[in-house]
Amino acid sequence: MSKVTEIHDAWEQRHEKFGNSKRSVLFKNLPDYLNNRIHRLHIQFIQNALNDDTKTLLDVGCGYGRISKDLLKYNSGLNIEGLELSTSFAHHFEKNIGTCYQGSLQDFIPTKKYDAIIIVTMLMYIDSNELPVNIEKIWQSLQPGGVLICIEPIENFLVSLRQKYKLGYFKPTGENRVNYFNSDEFNHLFNFPDSITKFETKIGLLPLLNMPILHKAITITKQK
Repeated sequence: MSKVTEIHDAWEQRHEKFGNSKRSVLFKNLPDYLNNRIHRLHIQFIQNALNDDTKTLLDVGCGYGRISKDLLKYNSGLNIEGLELSTSFAHHFEKNIGTCYQGSLQDFIPTKKYDAIIIVTMLMYIDSNELPVNIEKIWQSLQPGGVLICIEPIENFLVSLRQKYKLGYFKPTGENRVNYFNSDEFNHLFNFPDSITKFETKIGLLPLLNMPILHKAITITKQK
């Protein structure tokens, strides 16, 4: 079984268990109030990073539309398209939000350019040797002046604790196929000569303390 097929089947099983909910795409073992907090931090970062004149947006690894649904609440004029590996999530996205390309990023062939592209907790499933060409493909799908926004898990205390003691609580879907970036590796993924880092932050779990760190978020602007 190929890696892509294995991950697709794992997400189909997770959708069957949790449906179209935050637990299906964020942390399946966390209570709703913590997943809702993480979701709000994601939305806040993305909203702050988007340009005011953004009209078209590609949501890579869109799931059922967790991010896109809320972006449309703030800007109903956005034309959002999705890219999603899971068949069930892709169908839900297309029914409720807009066009969704069902398949892997590796097989995705862009046919247009976008004002903004968001990638949220998806690059973790792509082999390191495949990352450069696929990130470059996404970068070339961005309009000059547009923004690429990425949020991914990074190496952190919870990951180290789980791996050391073989704890299943924070075990991600497709665990054997997941890559965790350290902070420098993550930044290096977007080291384009025609880019400017606009925003960069780390997203933690607990209010006020913003600890432990779960995700790193970055926004790269493509120079005109």
